Amino acid sequence: MSEVHSHPGGLKMRGLHRDCKDPIDPGRGRAAFRRFAYDVKTGECRSFIWGGCDANRNNFETLEECQSKCEHGRTHCSIA
Repeated sequence: MSEVHSHPGGLKMRGLHRDCKDPIDPGRGRAAFRRFAYDVKTGECRSFIWGGCDANRNNFETLEECQSKCEHGRTHCSIA
């Protein structure tokens, strides 16, 4: 069964890819790589600075990669 996720404005979504559910995590390290992650609070991908170590699954090299996996293909099922 698909998980249901709250979305801003009371919209609920099904089928959010598991890679998009992890929190945005800058990781450890002294590097400053620009990466992109899905923000479940806004329902959009955004940039953040990653330190270079200990990435979780919500860490994409490009905005397009993040959007393709996390913003497209979502199924809106109801309004709360």
